[in-house]
Parts: sequence; C-alpha cells; structure tokens
Amino acid sequence: MKAQSSIEFIALLSLTLLASSVLLDTLNDKAILAERQSRAEEAQYVAHNTAYRLNLLTSTQNSSTKLRYSDNLKKNYTVKIKNGYVIVESQAGPAISRTVYNVTPHTFGTRNGKQIRLQQGDVSD
Repeated sequence: MKAQSSIEFIALLSLTLLASSVLLDTLNDKAILAERQSRAEEAQYVAHNTAYRLNLLTSTQNSSTKLRYSDNLKKNYTVKIKNGYVIVESQAGPAISRTVYNVTPHTFGTRNGKQIRLQQGDVSD
C-alpha cells in the first residue's frame, strides 16, 4: 500500500510539474509578444510625432526645431527622414509615417536627437 501511494504521489507530482512548465512557457510567450507589440507601438508613436513636428516646421519659413525624445523610451530607435517619409527602425519592423518635409535626408538616434533648420525657399513640393 505504501509503495502504491509513493508511485501515485510521484506520478501526480510529475504531472503537476509538466503542467506548470507548459503554463510558464505560455506566459513567457505572451510576455514576449506583449513586449514586441509595445515596442512597435512606441516606434509608431515616434514616427508620427516626428512627422507632425516636421510638418509644423515646414509651415513656417526660416525656422528650426530640435527633435528631442523622452528618456522614457524603451529603446534608442534609429530615425530616418528621407523622400517625404519618417522611418523608425524597431525590432518589430519599421514604423513609417508620411511628412511634407522633403528637403534634406537625416538619420539620427532618439537618444541624441537632431537639430533641423529650414531657410526660406528650402521646402520642395
């Protein structure tokens, strides 16, 4: 009788450990997906924010702006401004936003920002 209880205990313990392992694996996968989604949304926010600020910049002549980003960003994203698009590189893929700014291509990181200056007549259609 004692041996049978021991075997049942070991079998139930093994089954419990297997079930908890599967559960932890599933939770880990969900956490990874949530983190990727969060980074993709953050990169899209940076792209939209940059495009918005560039559009404001092009609405006035002889102006400049310092593109600065929050220190709370989870990552130092690479921002590329080229051919009327703002492209933000992230692990989840590029986040792209359209802008009317189509003057000089720029590439910079969100940690150091970028000073962009427009002179009269710099804006091209």
